[in-house]
Amino acid sequence: GIKSIINLQHPGEHASCGYGLQDSGFSYDPEAFMQVEIFFYNFGWNDYGVRSLESILDMVKVMSFALQEGKTAVHCHAGLGRTGVLICCYFIYSDRLTAEEVILLFIFIFH
Repeated sequence: GIKSIINLQHPGEHASCGYGLQDSGFSYDPEAFMQVEIFFYNFGWNDYGVRSLESILDMVKVMSFALQEGKTAVHCHAGLGRTGVLICCYFIYSDRLTAEEVILLFIFIFH
């Protein structure tokens, strides 16, 4: 099963999306995952926002660690923009793919 969750949302960023938003500000309670030994990482990233190179590097290093522990779920709200950027950055970091290669991979996987 899943060993880690990487959440790219800010707490409460989609307060009107769904009934009973948890006290955490997300549609689920991260504590529930942590209680069953699933790692939870939250990197609040504005939708359509640009992160610094340093923060992206921090995120891909955490993602690299998480993947060493096992299967990892990465999500934002829609699961394409921020999620896709982070996953592409991870492939550039871990597999030394070029930007062109990772874009082609992303298009192949998601379309």
